[in-house]
Amino acid sequence: MRRQPALDALRGIFLVMMTLTHLPVPLGRAVGQPLGFVSAAEGFVLLSAFLLGLIYGARLAQDGYRSVARALRRRALKLYLCQLGLLMLAFTCIAPAGRELGIAAISNLFGYQGAHPLLAAVGGALLVHAPPLLDILPMYAVFVALSPVVLRHAQTRGWRGLLCASAALWLLAQLGLKTFLHKWFVTTTGLPFPFSATGSFDIFGWQLLWMLGLYLGSRRARGVRDTLPADSVVWRLCLVLTLYFFAWRHTVGIFPFGHDGSALNVLADKWTLGPLRLANFLVLTALLWRWGPMLAPFFTRGPLVQLGRQALPVFCTQTVLSLIALALIGDEQEQLSWRAQAVIVSFCLVVLYGVARAAELLSERRRMRTAVPAA
Repeated sequence: MRRQPALDALRGIFLVMMTLTHLPVPLGRAVGQPLGFVSAAEGFVLLSAFLLGLIYGARLAQDGYRSVARALRRRALKLYLCQLGLLMLAFTCIAPAGRELGIAAISNLFGYQGAHPLLAAVGGALLVHAPPLLDILPMYAVFVALSPVVLRHAQTRGWRGLLCASAALWLLAQLGLKTFLHKWFVTTTGLPFPFSATGSFDIFGWQLLWMLGLYLGSRRARGVRDTLPADSVVWRLCLVLTLYFFAWRHTVGIFPFGHDGSALNVLADKWTLGPLRLANFLVLTALLWRWGPMLAPFFTRGPLVQLGRQALPVFCTQTVLSLIALALIGDEQEQLSWRAQAVIVSFCLVVLYGVARAAELLSERRRMRTAVPAA
């Protein structure tokens, strides 16, 4: 299956947005959640699942389950090794440097690792311990590893039961399933493992986005297209709701019910994928699904395509750059001038583009080495 440059460009946009959000500069906060109560992470997860369902849904029908399971196991192992590499770098270089320099931001980020290094190392290897900025790859690896089973079940028994079970699990996440399991684990084992050490993302809530992405991708792989007419009231309703969420977000800020700690803000909670956030993301995705192909010709070339094509090395690099920037800038983020922020952001984006170009050259060389013996 040929690559689709527009989808690569969209993934590149998400990577740039995540980079700006993760860098410790006020400029990043200014571009966070620009379209409503949604962030680049939701789009990145859904798009990754869509591409996986599109590619491996077709491959499952052609080559069978074993071929798909073997390929996705390799992919999950690659993600796992990347996570271990990032954790090793953070635990052995970033965290000690932050503690030595007395940088509170780094100490808070890796406080558990400093207090319990052995438990942190074992928990990281088991994908249970995930410090902030390092907590999306473990979830991603688990999703990829489980995807062959999901795709095979969907092929034989359909998607209805899977989507209903996924929605039920998401509902349990809103009711505190992760918190309950954490308390049970700590009570049973007696290990000093705080809830904050398990990572920000609630895998039980975010699996719904992954399942929706797999469903849409496998549906497209079977050649199924939209059945609603272009002038359907559904699209108009999605447009109205998207504009409403956009205006709401830029009127009150990133907290829909104010910064005073209102309990209603949990409805738009990012980490559990709250119902308000989910609704905002779904109507925005529906619009992109309907009118995105019209914009595709404008995103067929350029740096964004190359960033999206090499998403994994670019994502790992932006994580490393964010950690290094946090260690160097420390607690002086608010004192940075706009010029200094622009230099930092520009430097990081140039580095990411260089990594994407280098990864493409290496991939091309590997393809040439394997193509010559085959010829």
